[in-house]
Amino acid sequence: MKFLAVVSPRAGVGLAELAPLRRAEADYVWSHYVTGVVREFYHRTDKLGAVLILEIDDAQTGHRVLDGLPMLQAGLLTYELLSLAPFTLIADLFGDDAEAEA
Repeated sequence: MKFLAVVSPRAGVGLAELAPLRRAEADYVWSHYVTGVVREFYHRTDKLGAVLILEIDDAQTGHRVLDGLPMLQAGLLTYELLSLAPFTLIADLFGDDAEAEA
């Protein structure tokens, strides 16, 4: 299953507090990238934070992976974990035309 993780600094935390853990954080994310758990990762352009796409079996695994982030363990981050699935209702937008073409 795919999960979207939105990771943000806690209120009042800035780059100065995060900087000492940047290497450990990058190493941790990379170690999960090479195993296929983290499929994609991005930095946010609207504010400080990151977005990760996880390919895992369940939310428990996602929480376990994210809870291991060094910056989160240091109390500097929060995250939201969202389960993703294909949007199968798009066929409804085409009404009867979709069935006629099939």
